[in-house]
Amino acid sequence: MDEQEARREQQSVETQEAMHGQEPVGALATEEEAMPARAYAAFPRRLLGLVIDTVVIMTFFLVGAFAVTASGVQAAGATFMALLVAVVILYDPLLVSRTGGTIGHHALNLRVEHEEGGRLSFLRALLRSWLKALLGLFSFFFMLLTQRHQALHDKLTHSVVVVHDLEKARPEHYLVERPIAPTAAGVSVVRRLLVIAAYWLAIFLTISFFFGAVASTACLDRDVCSPGERLAIDGGGVGIVLLFGLTMVLGWLGRLPGARARRAAEDPPAEGSDGHGTRLDTPAE
Repeated sequence: MDEQEARREQQSVETQEAMHGQEPVGALATEEEAMPARAYAAFPRRLLGLVIDTVVIMTFFLVGAFAVTASGVQAAGATFMALLVAVVILYDPLLVSRTGGTIGHHALNLRVEHEEGGRLSFLRALLRSWLKALLGLFSFFFMLLTQRHQALHDKLTHSVVVVHDLEKARPEHYLVERPIAPTAAGVSVVRRLLVIAAYWLAIFLTISFFFGAVASTACLDRDVCSPGERLAIDGGGVGIVLLFGLTMVLGWLGRLPGARARRAAEDPPAEGSDGHGTRLDTPAE
């Protein structure tokens, strides 16, 4: 009887709160429990942030170039170029270390943090920026492999890109931490890396042969290419990046021939077992 009365009182309280436009206490607790402690930015949001930052830098370049041209002062050109180089080099690390993110990050409700929390130091943010520029799109393939959805430049600098305010984010804007980083069971790291390198070499040689077959000598040596040759070369370059990324992911997960992960059915029987799940030292019932 006591349990029934308690349930009735709870239902009565929730009904009164609903009539006054309030959320039941139980519903609020459920929502708070459902919210992840840390939400990591999804790739489309990070890509859009890069686009916004690129637009910001290009706008600065165009406005500055117009101002220099309008002034007609020759020395202004050299000053502007030096300023542009400084902006390109310092834009990302300075904003990330001082405010937690670039203009693109802030516009999309994202922040760059250290793995353990807090902002990055300027030197760490500078190294992260250089690695991101050096590795390019290839770095982001590592988001498929890492536990905290980190790109390679994030992983190397112990940084993460997170959602700043979860209440303003949609479910497709973020990802939660993977329980366990995906790995290939039964395949050593060295073997996986060697197999991936072998596939990369094969891809590189194949694409190089393709370039030699479709492009003329003038195109390859002097960069005098027809529209068709230019399209084939640009497509081949994109193909190399995509194939490199795909083989890296599949190789690391143990899904490439030469470094396949062992399936559960192929696991050796446990010690003291007959291979069918029956312990040899335990009488069958």
